[in-house]
Amino acid sequence: MKRNFRIAVAAAVAMAAAIAHKAAAQDLILKTDGTEIIVDILQVSGAEVRYTKYRTVAPIYVLAKSEIFMIKFENSEKEVYGRGNSAGAVAPVSTAPASTASASATPASTVPASAASSAPAGKPASFTSTLPPASKAYKPGDIYDENGQQGVVVATDESGRHGLIMSLKRCDKKWLGNKNAKLSTAAYDESDGEQNLRAIEQFIATGKGKWADFPLFEWARSLGEGWYIPAVNELGYIATAANGKEAFEKDSWQYEQKTVQAFQNPIDQAGGDDLVINSFGKDNQFMTMFASTETNDGKGNAYVLMFQQNKGQGIASAFASPVMSKAIVKAGHLKIATYPKKTGGEMMNMGSRAVRKF
Repeated sequence: MKRNFRIAVAAAVAMAAAIAHKAAAQDLILKTDGTEIIVDILQVSGAEVRYTKYRTVAPIYVLAKSEIFMIKFENSEKEVYGRGNSAGAVAPVSTAPASTASASATPASTVPASAASSAPAGKPASFTSTLPPASKAYKPGDIYDENGQQGVVVATDESGRHGLIMSLKRCDKKWLGNKNAKLSTAAYDESDGEQNLRAIEQFIATGKGKWADFPLFEWARSLGEGWYIPAVNELGYIATAANGKEAFEKDSWQYEQKTVQAFQNPIDQAGGDDLVINSFGKDNQFMTMFASTETNDGKGNAYVLMFQQNKGQGIASAFASPVMSKAIVKAGHLKIATYPKKTGGEMMNMGSRAVRKF
């Protein structure tokens, strides 16, 4: 009798454990509006994610990545795509398995299948769409020097022959010059800065402004065809490449001064500008970069990639001598924030870069 009771208890415990494991084995989609959906991911492709509701096989839903902030897979891997309500997350080059994809939350039977991208999840499909491949494979940190174009590689596709380069030179000019500070050009694209450049071109073509009103973009155009100011998600590629690590949380990359210096070395050898500012009280501090993406809130701001020191470090640096200040290892993180578009000048720690696809 006792033996049968023990067997029954053991079976019940095993069943409960199995149910608990199954409950834990679920995927979670966190949308940009803050909504959480517990699902079973079926496929992740270039632009969309296909899924079913948890523990169902139909209907199949399709959700655009533009509507997704993050996916947390059942194996605890995460993929971050966009930004949530609080100034958003930047999509770094993803290391999560490229096993899922999608469009808007509509059953797949009513949504036409989109063309699948050959680019890995988290990397713009434009890396591989129209441009001829490079003569060799590149990786982040390499100096690209082909067809009269030179820059440092910040992201690539799997082949290494398509990707994104960052300009060797920096610019401290303002996003917006003498125009009304709250002016908007509808440059809202978060993934492709070229689209924001087109928005400004169209704004100017309608007679509402001139290129001199947009000093930073005028500088990028002066670099030649194909150069543009990066969108906010493209700033994420720069942060990941320079720092050697993906974001550790929404919008934040742990700052590794030695890694940034290693990324800087080939830039120096190619005659490029420093990524860090070297002036009294700010030695070895990562310079702030504008994104071409402006905020859609009427406040006259645009996104930036900036350095934020840990509490107490700023005071230590400010009161140190110039020699001691350079010796202080900066402890903090890189983060996405917003700045007024009329911010400019090295005194404001501005050191924006242009990017170009290859």
